[in-house]
Amino acid sequence: MSEIPKSQAAEKTGGVVSASPAGWKLPDWGWPLVLILVVFLFYLPVLRNDFVNWDDKDAITDNPAIRHLHWAFLKWAFTTYATGNWMPLTWFSFALSYQINGLDPRVFHATNVLLHGLNTVLVFGIGLRLLKALPGEGLVQAKAFARPLSFLTALLFGIHPIHVESVAWATERKDVLYSLFYLGSLYRHLGDAAAQKTKSTRWDCLALYFLALLCKPMAVTLPLVFLILDDWPLRRFSTDFRGNLKDKIPYFVLALASVGITLLSHEKTLSYAQNGVEFYWVMNAFRSLVFYPLKMAWPSGLTGYYPFPPQLTPTYFMEEIGAMGLVGLASYYSYRFRQRAPCLWTAWIYYLVTLAPVVGFIQTGSEAAADRYTYLPCLGFFLLFSAGLARWVSYDRCLFAAAALGLAAVLGTLTVFQIGMWKNTTALWERVAQVYPDENADAYSRLGIAYLRAHRYDEALAAFSRAASIPPPLARTYHGLGAALTYKERIPEAIQAFDYAIILDPQLTAPRANLWTIYERLGRHEDAVAQMEEALKVEPGSAVYENNLGVSYGFLKRYPEAEQAFAKARQLDPGNTEYLVNLATICEWEGKSGAALAWYQKGAAWNPAEPVYQLKMGDLYLSQGRNPQAFKSLEKAWSLHPKTAKIAQQIGEDFEKLGKTELATECFAQARVLSEDEKNKIPATEDHSPPEK
Repeated sequence: MSEIPKSQAAEKTGGVVSASPAGWKLPDWGWPLVLILVVFLFYLPVLRNDFVNWDDKDAITDNPAIRHLHWAFLKWAFTTYATGNWMPLTWFSFALSYQINGLDPRVFHATNVLLHGLNTVLVFGIGLRLLKALPGEGLVQAKAFARPLSFLTALLFGIHPIHVESVAWATERKDVLYSLFYLGSLYRHLGDAAAQKTKSTRWDCLALYFLALLCKPMAVTLPLVFLILDDWPLRRFSTDFRGNLKDKIPYFVLALASVGITLLSHEKTLSYAQNGVEFYWVMNAFRSLVFYPLKMAWPSGLTGYYPFPPQLTPTYFMEEIGAMGLVGLASYYSYRFRQRAPCLWTAWIYYLVTLAPVVGFIQTGSEAAADRYTYLPCLGFFLLFSAGLARWVSYDRCLFAAAALGLAAVLGTLTVFQIGMWKNTTALWERVAQVYPDENADAYSRLGIAYLRAHRYDEALAAFSRAASIPPPLARTYHGLGAALTYKERIPEAIQAFDYAIILDPQLTAPRANLWTIYERLGRHEDAVAQMEEALKVEPGSAVYENNLGVSYGFLKRYPEAEQAFAKARQLDPGNTEYLVNLATICEWEGKSGAALAWYQKGAAWNPAEPVYQLKMGDLYLSQGRNPQAFKSLEKAWSLHPKTAKIAQQIGEDFEKLGKTELATECFAQARVLSEDEKNKIPATEDHSPPEK
């Protein structure tokens, strides 16, 4: 192999300027700057993406906890296991994003891209330090070619489409955030090893590791990665084996604490395998170990969800057995030739260790594999590929640069395509259904929910029907099917679907809430009461269900029970306008006009900007013939600019009764405008899918 010519510019400037692969002159800061720009360029389309109905709902859009930065939030962040993980620093980052511009998805996505860009730069720095640490005379060319090799490794990391899930999915902030501290700690460790720094620097490294654990428990593998690299290429064990192990004790203490918290979080949220280790999960774990490198090498058919097959066929088991054989052979030969090719053994064992927490021997999610799991485990393979490419082109800068540009163009194009798959909920699950058309009932169910929210009722019905045809039957599938049938006014079939959903999962209360709505529409108030009573046995603290129960009692003229239910709903959710109005209305129906008026007045005092209290007082005064007081209350209600067509219409009708025709006309006109706006709003459809890890 030919010697690499030295850069004359570098000689003149003492190494401040270095040659790029194509012979261009770049300052040392130019390499990371180019990487940042490339990452930002290819991830720019993500700013057009919305949130998706897969953990984004629970973690961000419907999570009131992240909307305020105060001590109560900090206590919640450090004690909650929401979405199945303990990740206080990630919750804090979500809260910071919310403070910038509320639930603007662009802020959340831009933050993820920024973190991914910083991670890409850290990968470049880690590659440099690893290559500079290579022992042996035979690796002189690789060490001299360190910047181009590290640049290509970081480029692969930055724009490989398999990483889009970690960046373009807002909730996966935990992935890019924990990696920032994980890679930062690794970078410092490599620097300490090269310069033999003092313990104070190592404590900085430990602090970064602690921050990584606060973001996502997958960071637990870092102490083992330190030991792997200490063996090769750092060769620190040969000089002070016991001392190096002693230095890692604080890291392992933090790791064990994180493991304990993680097990507790999974137990609290039931996001673990309650029946122990299943045989096919073990088989699938080996299959995943082969699946991910294949997707890295040939990123075709990437989706946001890889399902288990609905039926475990002999072909599937043969694939599993073949995967076990490949993993065994890779492990055997990389270990056997670890002296002649230690880089292969190091890359392989690094891959196994960093993937171990999510490989699936104990299943914690509903998917067989996930692109996001490869975010850091890919690094060893990417560095090996870069080194192999450099040797293949005989360290020729021009050929290496041309290959790197070609790879960047291909991978960048695939990344942009993959970002489009995460554009919104519909795009996400349409892609999953396209890749796995006969295997994934859950994808069709989620797609049906997206269609319902977009008012595409025929497509929603088709999606839920398709999901129902794929075994095994899922409660949330039949719940969604019932919702779609309701929108299509096929009420008897909807009732059957909701009833079957309850049979499949008696703990699922959403079908009962939908049945309550249907029974109230049909005037079957006793049946409606029965549904809410059963729902409250499962969720005794639900203000919504208490309010629904009160409504049904009211129609049945069981006023004391209705008053009690509304009072409990208001107690559970004191800020809800509807519950207090319902409570006052029941008092009015019971003939307790004084008590009703008192409740309306209290509501107006608690929330003076809410027009409904003034409207209800006006109604009450009208029924008593107290027209001057009625007009005063209604005028106040109208001045508060009602936000719904129903309220505006009711104010107009009361003005009309008082002979205030001009004001009534204004109210009716506003009601028509609000009615048109409300038609375009997304219907509320609950998604009861389990959180992902």
